[in-house]
Amino acid sequence: MYLSQILILFLLGNFYLFIAIYPICTFIENLCINKSASKLYPDLFCKGKISEDVKGQIRQHVKGIALQKICSSSRNSFDSIIISMYLGLTSIAIYSNYYYIMMSVHEFLYLIPNSIRASVGNSVAKEPLDKNYNDFCSMYFIYSWISGWCTTCLVCLYQPFMELWVGNSLMLPISSVLLFCLYFTLLNAADIVALYKDAAGLWWYGRYRVIIEAIANLILNFTLGFYFGINGILIATIITLLLLGNGYGGYIVFHYYFKDKSFVKFICEQMAYILAIATVALVTMCLCNFVDSIFRLNKIYTFIIRGLNCIIIPNLLFLLLYSKHKHMKQAKVLFFNSFNSVVHKRK
Repeated sequence: MYLSQILILFLLGNFYLFIAIYPICTFIENLCINKSASKLYPDLFCKGKISEDVKGQIRQHVKGIALQKICSSSRNSFDSIIISMYLGLTSIAIYSNYYYIMMSVHEFLYLIPNSIRASVGNSVAKEPLDKNYNDFCSMYFIYSWISGWCTTCLVCLYQPFMELWVGNSLMLPISSVLLFCLYFTLLNAADIVALYKDAAGLWWYGRYRVIIEAIANLILNFTLGFYFGINGILIATIITLLLLGNGYGGYIVFHYYFKDKSFVKFICEQMAYILAIATVALVTMCLCNFVDSIFRLNKIYTFIIRGLNCIIIPNLLFLLLYSKHKHMKQAKVLFFNSFNSVVHKRK
């Protein structure tokens, strides 16, 4: 895929084909995987017949998953196309630098819910609803802490890193950086909800959400991108993520799975977590700026000191904020159990 994108840029110089090659190559890759699996494992095949009702349910789930994947893939594609259309290729290159740093951190963070996907699915299938809801709340709390720390690191280290890497001429203003950080926070806020949505098999119930989100994102991109440029594109994505990705997506999970639990209470807790992340990020940023103003070191040492501050300060602040939180006790148990399992494996 990447080789095809490079060849298109060099030979044709067409950025729209460069963007379009991603879904095309993904489709071809899936076909190749399917054929390879059939050749390598010919002994694994389906036999017997299933009822029409089961077939209908499978088709529904597959359609729901396909729509979900299309929505996720189209989000950045729409953003990139609108930016290149309004602002040109230089702006999309600058935007992409920031975007791929953000997504690299998110992909690393997403290893957490992805690694427990099978156990959550097993728990949803076998355990009572109350236990799964308590696990959901505890995991959401822990994940919010970790993602909040990552958000704080981005707020404090984004611009110093970009200055070291590409220089001042290819940097976005601080307003865009803060919007990227909010974008990142909302992406993370949906991860645990999506984990339980997938575990409960609620893809078909979210079919309208993903379609509406894609259309709304495209319309808002056109409108806000025209008036506010890159910031408008980011605001458009943030709005759709907040209202449709987190809001509507969370409603589906609570309406069809956590039926007797309060969705409004969950939204209030979610907003409280986001407010805590914003507070910690702001305080850490102010402290980093204060330290910079005192020592006035070169760019590399400034980046290193900021990195050290970001390791210590945000976690101390989160510990202070959450010391009496109702999920803190279970979070400690999960942390020490995980730590002990790692230690025993090494021994």
